[in-house]
Amino acid sequence: MSGSKRQRLKAGKENQNVPVETAEQRIERLEALIVLQAATISHLQDENQQLVRSNNEYRKMTYENEKTINKLKNDVKQLKDELTGENENSGDDTY
Repeated sequence: MSGSKRQRLKAGKENQNVPVETAEQRIERLEALIVLQAATISHLQDENQQLVRSNNEYRKMTYENEKTINKLKNDVKQLKDELTGENENSGDDTY
């Protein structure tokens, strides 16, 4: 069957004819939808891979920054300990 079929609306609606899809039209519409969804999935997978790479880079940077922070904290503690030791040795000379 070529052309569009028409179907009457149920009671309560205006007296209009609504086009009905043929099987071929439905198949074409669904195939187009599948192609669109496949393209969307592919795009989202690419985007996800980029996000995973970025996340891994940020994790590495965070780890490196935490190491630097801990080293600096240890350096500060060591300097405080050295200064405290020097002050204890020369404490009587300052007064």
